[in-house]
Amino acid sequence: MWPMPFNNFFIIVTEKLNIQQIEKGDAIFILKDSFPGKFPSIIIIPINEAEIKGILHSLKPHQSSGYDEITSKISKACASVSSHPSSYVYNYLLYTGIFLTVLKLQ
Repeated sequence: MWPMPFNNFFIIVTEKLNIQQIEKGDAIFILKDSFPGKFPSIIIIPINEAEIKGILHSLKPHQSSGYDEITSKISKACASVSSHPSSYVYNYLLYTGIFLTVLKLQ
């Protein structure tokens, strides 16, 4: 017998949660109620310019670009100039938890 398909597992789980949600009314309450102990907190470690420069310099040189239309060659060439504003933007996104839709694309 084949194991349960990955998708079916989540369908079953959400159906169970939907039934519980109707009974209890609040999804957050259900999660807190089912989690033993205290929710773990996430510690946000700021991203610095050196990390961004290192990541950009480690990119393989390709002519193709992503959604931003910027190739890795251009990113590498501009690393010293773009790392400061990039670190500011990335840290802001992490601290606020608000991510632009365009950054959610693969």
